[in-house]
Amino acid sequence: MPISNQINNYIQCRLIRNKSVLSQTFHLEVECSDDGESICLLTAEKQFKISGQSQYTISVISKYPKNYISAELTSDDLTGTRYVLNLLNGYKRQQLAVILYEANFLGINGPRKIEVLLSKVNDQMLYFIEESDLNEYDLKEESNCFFRLYNKPPHWNSLESCYTLNFIGKNRAAIPSIKNFQMVIKNDENVEQIVMQFGRMLENEFSCDFQYPLSLIQAFAIALTALESRWFRE
Repeated sequence: MPISNQINNYIQCRLIRNKSVLSQTFHLEVECSDDGESICLLTAEKQFKISGQSQYTISVISKYPKNYISAELTSDDLTGTRYVLNLLNGYKRQQLAVILYEANFLGINGPRKIEVLLSKVNDQMLYFIEESDLNEYDLKEESNCFFRLYNKPPHWNSLESCYTLNFIGKNRAAIPSIKNFQMVIKNDENVEQIVMQFGRMLENEFSCDFQYPLSLIQAFAIALTALESRWFRE
């Protein structure tokens, strides 16, 4: 579920990446205090399909087996330009988000361009996003089924010779990286509002801060796609 739109502050999280020769696992920890205390709520394991596509199994950590929740994040093709996030509920799947990267087949250096279609919640508190809405997406700016998010273009820092962003909060992005991003949405006044930011803090540690209309799983999934390096989108 998305967090309440009454919460004005960002939910500050830390994404930890564990890499080995045979596997990659990820943990999302919610920061509880300024002294570094945190609680791990989500884990993800990366698998590779025979076709070469990426797939992540996301699990919610719970002491109660009946409350177990899992989701699946899958890349649609080898280029890594389109990902689909599905909530797994028995034999049913609910599509939570579609994450799109602009293709860069020529390999031209520059910042990434990201767009996210974020499924809204209906009156029964269920996520829904219709395939027809996605097919007609180019023809309309808004939909009753999804929110549209896009990344804020970084600016060129001539002193550091790299693209940078002005992150909200202290020490949320200590290391410049092509993987750093801020996602924005236009509010009712048509003004851009930053609803998520992701920044490298250490080699395998990243900040992941978000607010409404994102949920914890959706923010985690978007961050996971940013960690992938694909030739056709860099």
